Amino acid sequence: MSRRQAEWAWRFKLVHGPYHAPLIPKSGYLRCERRGPVRVGHYSEAPIPWPCKWKTDSPILCGDLVRAVRHEALASVAFHWGVSKTTVYTWRSTLGACRWNAGSTALLLASRAVRKRMGRDSPQAKGVYEIVRDENPRRQSPSFRRMMSKLAQQRLENDGTLNPNQKKWTRREEQLLGRFRDAEIARRIGRSTRAVRMRRLSRGIPCPGASYRFWKPEEETIVGTKADREIAQVLGRSVRSVIHRRLKLRRPPPTKLHRRWAAHEITLLGKLSDAQIAGRTGRTLSSIKGKRVKLGIRTIGARERAWKSWEDKLVCRLKPKEAAARLNRSNFAILHRRRFLGLRPLFRVLNNRPWTQEELRLLGTMPDEALATKIGRTRVGVRQKRRLLRIPLYSGIAAK
Repeated sequence: MSRRQAEWAWRFKLVHGPYHAPLIPKSGYLRCERRGPVRVGHYSEAPIPWPCKWKTDSPILCGDLVRAVRHEALASVAFHWGVSKTTVYTWRSTLGACRWNAGSTALLLASRAVRKRMGRDSPQAKGVYEIVRDENPRRQSPSFRRMMSKLAQQRLENDGTLNPNQKKWTRREEQLLGRFRDAEIARRIGRSTRAVRMRRLSRGIPCPGASYRFWKPEEETIVGTKADREIAQVLGRSVRSVIHRRLKLRRPPPTKLHRRWAAHEITLLGKLSDAQIAGRTGRTLSSIKGKRVKLGIRTIGARERAWKSWEDKLVCRLKPKEAAARLNRSNFAILHRRRFLGLRPLFRVLNNRPWTQEELRLLGTMPDEALATKIGRTRVGVRQKRRLLRIPLYSGIAAK
């Protein structure tokens, strides 16, 4: 294990460890769950050294590694065995393991705790997948990647596809696209309907009989220059289609819905009424009131009474209705003042008096509403007490 890997090992704790590498038999072969019998070449230099396939750096999926793939987090397996997260995902698919397990939950909770303790911007709180990518870089050299890119380009030019098992599209087959339905073309040329549809869409050919119209370059140039409704009438499209295309092209709407407040408009706040300012600036009353309240500016002619110390004492001693009547204020103003002073909200005092033996004998002998009226309790309280004692509901049969 390198020094950098040892520094990050505390972020990837294994829940169901420890894990030990298998012993190599005399034959030099191990059974891989993915490839079958595989010849062993050497041990990897990962935090957990593991036998690799002959002439490669690929770890063999066997032994305790199978258990780790099933029960540990994806990032933890990738870090400790020195592979990429794509490789671990392939191992999980081979074994049919779940995408989320107990190790994934433990790693998520640990990462949240680290970010909460050290802060999101701390270098120690770096993402686990970013750590895996930095500590386990791609093993292929730049020359190897350039060679593979060149081979892929040559295969695309010669066969038209990267998959050697896929048939190349001929000119005769492409001439049928758009002339018949996809299912009919697939039946004629011996391909799947999905393959025909994807080929037609890649060529920009509309489906026969479909109502969808492909966007032309000259149509896209005028999108966003006028109102969406006007452009929809010119192009013969729906307004929703024009809006969707404008958002896809990342173009702003032609008309600005929100105007910024100018300095001369802000100076009018508090000097004129909201209606007069609306007539001068062309803004709505709600917009003017919201801006004025945000800046803490009072409107002219406002009849707002300042709270005095003796009024606060009455608010603390009296009930809201009594305080509102004596101070000539609204109930809403009294409740708002109580919250401002930090007073507890007033709740109705519940009748928590204990049940007597006489009251308990009456349960089930009459309807709950009649009994509640008789003993001075609520209907809900009588019903809950009757259900708690498992007394059946009064049906009137016993009275007869």
